[in-house]
Amino acid sequence: DRHFAQVTPQIQRCVTTASAYAEIPAGSLKFKLRVLPSGKVESVTLNAPASLRVWGIPSCSRRAVFDHRFPAFDGPAMAVSFGVDIQ
Repeated sequence: DRHFAQVTPQIQRCVTTASAYAEIPAGSLKFKLRVLPSGKVESVTLNAPASLRVWGIPSCSRRAVFDHRFPAFDGPAMAVSFGVDIQ
């Protein structure tokens, strides 16, 4: 949770930047990612309503998650899901 809290402000900046072009309605961004034992994010999938798939929000948000480094761990790669509510 602590690491998702570190990524959330970057995702919100993506939305804030997009809001300079048009009003952005509330909604939820749902992420699924695969984290390697090194802590590197291997892949990110984003599910978002059509109202949030504008002005680069999806690509910017995926990049914010992809660039985050999680702590290294022992064991196989793991799948993780989390969401960010946009108000």
